[in-house]
Amino acid sequence: MKTKMITVTQEDIDLGERESYCKCPVARAVRRAFGARKNRRITVRQEAILIGGDRDERLWAALTPGSVQDFLDRFDRGLTVKPFSTTILFQ
Repeated sequence: MKTKMITVTQEDIDLGERESYCKCPVARAVRRAFGARKNRRITVRQEAILIGGDRDERLWAALTPGSVQDFLDRFDRGLTVKPFSTTILFQ
């Protein structure tokens, strides 16, 4: 298990893509928190956050916290969202 503090910045919001599992603001923040290279697949869905292997078979997964689900819903609908931080437990 690995606990990570995820911080979604205004830049993540500005550059994030709506309705994109891999390029949304939260995916950008997760990539930064893990120091992940561009070829590592990061998928953020309403139910789970998945980080695929790079050169190994390792896969990190976490249930998406309610606060992140709410953020994603608002962001995808084009509503106003603000930067935030949360702690997520990956297994």
